[in-house]
Amino acid sequence: MIYYPLYIRERLIVAALGLGCLSLFAASPATAEAIPIETKVELLIDEGAKWCEGDFTLTSEAIRVIELDEVGGSLTVLDEAGFECSTSASMYCGSGGCRAHFLLKADSLSIQVQGWKYSDGKILLGLHGSTCGQVGAEPCYKTVTVKEGHFNIE
Repeated sequence: MIYYPLYIRERLIVAALGLGCLSLFAASPATAEAIPIETKVELLIDEGAKWCEGDFTLTSEAIRVIELDEVGGSLTVLDEAGFECSTSASMYCGSGGCRAHFLLKADSLSIQVQGWKYSDGKILLGLHGSTCGQVGAEPCYKTVTVKEGHFNIE
């Protein structure tokens, strides 16, 4: 059974919710824009819930909607660090981090992160060291910006 806190259920209906892989949305720019963010989030959450053989819960940190004042529009983030399964403490995250899904109206980015932060119009991603050609324990960071409705990894 899936438990959604009341404020999450309201956001699901009104704004956005889901879990899964990037391929669900990234077939083409036209496809990405054709699927509403709310549907993307619901699909992603449903995908995550299906792997849980116990009770699946979303924490208050699972979904964030960030207004992009610099470029207009909003960024919806579904962070699997906010997924909980009663039968597995490590179902959604491991030593490489947790998958986070960054959703814009016309673009999606799903990536394994050890943490992320939005500040001054940029998303700072904390990644496994191997992403930067280092050993896993070495710090590795990438910056993502939004330009013309699309993600740009710097």
